[in-house]
Amino acid sequence: IPFRLSQKIETPFRRRTPRFRANLPCLLIAGNGTELRGYSQEISETGVSVVVPKSPLLMEGQTMTVRLQWATGSIIDLRGRIMRMDGVGPAESRVGLNFIEITKEQRLEVIQQIYQPREGLVRVAPAVNKLVRCEVMRHN
Repeated sequence: IPFRLSQKIETPFRRRTPRFRANLPCLLIAGNGTELRGYSQEISETGVSVVVPKSPLLMEGQTMTVRLQWATGSIIDLRGRIMRMDGVGPAESRVGLNFIEITKEQRLEVIQQIYQPREGLVRVAPAVNKLVRCEVMRHN
């Protein structure tokens, strides 16, 4: 839509950190203590995408705590702001949270957990939709 019709300037979203697929058990904890049990879909240094049951507690801009259980069994609580929400099905919502109020130690733990090579974490490359065979050739 031309600018003169929309009167809105859209800024493109630029991802600063890579995302990884991560199917980790989690809880979303509201300020009143209500817990929504779910699982993560993707995680990065700056946020996480989780799937939880639909709830009137979930609103964009709201601050919640996400409790993640890493594949190693350790648990971390991180504060996050809901940046986006969409429906997965009739009973579930996908919620994207950006981490806020994250300490240096928490950030280091997230970085160590997502960048250590292990089964279950796969880097997500949204611009790539197929695998391409690559060979290294030596010319004499």
